[in-house]
Amino acid sequence: MKKTIHFFVILAIAMIVSCTSDDSNQDAQNNSNLQFEVIVDFDPNFLEGISMGMTNSVTENSLYISSRDDYPLVAGTNREQIIKLNPDNGSIIEKQYSNSDLITKRLFISDNQLISIGGQFVNTYGLDIINDPITENHQKLLSGFTTANEKNTTFIIGGDFTGSNSDKIYQWNLSNPQNFIEFATLPESRYAASGIIANDNLYIFGGSTDRSLNNPSDKIYVIPLGAPDVVQELSMGIAISETFAHNYDNNIIICGESSDGNSIIGIFDTVSEQFELVEHNLSDIKPGHKIGQMTILNNKLYLVYGFVESLSPPGTGLNSEWSVLGVQLN
Repeated sequence: MKKTIHFFVILAIAMIVSCTSDDSNQDAQNNSNLQFEVIVDFDPNFLEGISMGMTNSVTENSLYISSRDDYPLVAGTNREQIIKLNPDNGSIIEKQYSNSDLITKRLFISDNQLISIGGQFVNTYGLDIINDPITENHQKLLSGFTTANEKNTTFIIGGDFTGSNSDKIYQWNLSNPQNFIEFATLPESRYAASGIIANDNLYIFGGSTDRSLNNPSDKIYVIPLGAPDVVQELSMGIAISETFAHNYDNNIIICGESSDGNSIIGIFDTVSEQFELVEHNLSDIKPGHKIGQMTILNNKLYLVYGFVESLSPPGTGLNSEWSVLGVQLN
């Protein structure tokens, strides 16, 4: 009798695991060909768009995009630009705040506040972005770093400006912004490698070993939150120098540009630990443009898509053109 009970227990567990895996595979199949549409075209040079941040708010039904704004030049300062976009009607609210900082911006929402982490400062805005933020110097020099969030803890991934600690991952909390607690050490330096928390693991995708993003990686690092000394290494099968990622059901959607300039979208199944490329129509919509950020709101994938180039001679300005694209996920 005991053997019979054990058999049915094992069979039931196997069926549950199989169903979970099948559900994840079905999600990937349903989203295997993404046909994006233009949500809004920003005016030329409205968004400079280098090392942007992006997040969303369900309660505000809004997308938020952050960037550093250098032009027109103002002696001794640059500005943080925050854009709030309603994807249903295309309405835009813009906030500029004079806050000289390094170029990388990362956004997330915590306790109904919009948090913008830059290379030296952390700025806290209301979700309406009307008033100037509360700003604090976090006393690090960061460039090309990324963030991943788990409840009240933020993980700062790589991106040390000096290069000396770019293999480090730190735990960080807004309540004590100068306190960076070392969490894990990666096998090599990482810049612009997006991280996601799922299934009690920190997943880190691609990125580059140098700040100029000239050495792209195809690696996926999997770090258990409860055992950060254990770093599992997987592969996407394609190197992406700057990645953007977001959870979606049991999957993680990853975007970026390949070394030959093609826009890449892939789905990583956290159950099977398989990465699959997704077909899309990006090159048909905006030939020659690239992915600059991404987020998912109400089962819809949004991309910031465009380009930015420096004018000649250097320091005279930028030429940029960005759009927000969207596609419904299944």
